[in-house]
Amino acid sequence: MYISNEVTQIVFLALVFFFSGFVAYLNYRLNMHLIEKGEYKKIYRKSSDIKFGMILLTIGVATGVSLIITGRFYTPANLGFFIPAFTGLTLIIVSFIEEEEEEKKKRK
Repeated sequence: MYISNEVTQIVFLALVFFFSGFVAYLNYRLNMHLIEKGEYKKIYRKSSDIKFGMILLTIGVATGVSLIITGRFYTPANLGFFIPAFTGLTLIIVSFIEEEEEEKKKRK
């Protein structure tokens, strides 16, 4: 039995969206449970934001370098590596800005 390439791509994309939605739902339930118990603190996310930003930045840069090396850099479809690169860079910058703001609040 032959399954077309388009069907495979659609199923894969649906699985990615389903998994992302499921993880977001579980995170929401965890946060609501912690709020009900009065133990909710968003401190645990600081280090994970930096790590996630570094991972995304690395993926974006690696994809961009591989496209430049293979000579397929200038096609419009292949410029999508900017999305993870700039998202990762933004996460890193925002985490440093939030850290500086918290230090200023502690000093006052």
